[in-house]
Amino acid sequence: MTLETSAKRAFDMLRETSIAYDCVLLDIDMPERDGIELCADIRRLDRYRNAPILMITKHMEQAVVERAFAAGATDYVTKPFAFVEVVTRIRVAHALVQERRAALDSYLALQNSVGQPAVGRASVRKSKDMPPVMVDEEQHVSGDNLLALPVFRNYLEQAAREDKAKIHLTAIKAQYISRVFELTSSDEFLEFLKMFAKAITEEFAPEQVFMTHMGNGVFLCSSHHAPTRNLTKMEDALLLKLRKLVETSGFVQDVPVDLVMGSALKINPTPKLNFCRASKAAIARMDSRDLEQNAVSAA
Repeated sequence: MTLETSAKRAFDMLRETSIAYDCVLLDIDMPERDGIELCADIRRLDRYRNAPILMITKHMEQAVVERAFAAGATDYVTKPFAFVEVVTRIRVAHALVQERRAALDSYLALQNSVGQPAVGRASVRKSKDMPPVMVDEEQHVSGDNLLALPVFRNYLEQAAREDKAKIHLTAIKAQYISRVFELTSSDEFLEFLKMFAKAITEEFAPEQVFMTHMGNGVFLCSSHHAPTRNLTKMEDALLLKLRKLVETSGFVQDVPVDLVMGSALKINPTPKLNFCRASKAAIARMDSRDLEQNAVSAA
């Protein structure tokens, strides 16, 4: 463990050390520059692209929480805190990284055992036995505030603690995701997820939105306000943006592009958000709309 009070010296140390640190803890209030800016710089270093970065701070404002997670924070702990809580969060964050690496290492070992050429993580390709949900586990889908599921959960739980928090959850599903998965390589599938996130970001603008891929093409999105347009118009606009992105991508042919969007679920401020219940409720709204649309199509 190494303690450093200077943001510049801390960054130089992280960049130049021969062995990367397993975890980084940052205080937002630091001399020279704040910890959020430092977090963004650390994320640009390849060796710390997936490393756990925990923010330790007195700030509970939703705007500050959003800045931290947008910069790449894995978790957020507010002062005063119990030492045991911080240690537990570090262990959980580290375990998640190790599990993702172990899952991919097992897959690579299986591929090599059946005579497939050895490949690195960045170039790994999918097989029929590799589910769509696994593809984005190791390769972080960055950009457009698309967060890994555990990080998105941490963000939502922390943001909901502020008394004046404004949070609405919206579930959006990319239809025919299994077919998209079959027609694309792992890199292409990741690119499709990025395009979906980009289309969502553009459609919600100027509202800031954080989102995560829940698996099987389902995206859970968090925004301050519920969309003002009706669902049909918003679905049509979002679908148009996504189709344009796919058509200009140049790497996919005959990929089915369609989506369904649920109505927004308001999350009331709470010191302890039940993430599972909230996410299931938002997804249930999306599923209900999907059933309604299928019934209309069948009529």
